[in-house]
Amino acid sequence: FNDDLVSANPEVRAVPLVYSDECIILGSDGLWDGLPYQEAVDMVLARRARQGGSVEGAANELVETSIARNILDNVTAIVVGLTMST
Repeated sequence: FNDDLVSANPEVRAVPLVYSDECIILGSDGLWDGLPYQEAVDMVLARRARQGGSVEGAANELVETSIARNILDNVTAIVVGLTMST
């Protein structure tokens, strides 16, 4: 191989949080290869609604869904639940 297998240049976005934001989803490119952004958001919010506001297990669900779609890249996810206080 002459090419780097791992990129040292991450894709980074700075987005201001607003009061209505409920979570942050961080994922490797493999996650997003198998899962459109909005579908990931919908999955996390549905889990949060079922679990009384908790996002526990949401990252695992995202990873398993992406892998089930035959993604061959590494798949990593972190989900952070947000609670805004007044």
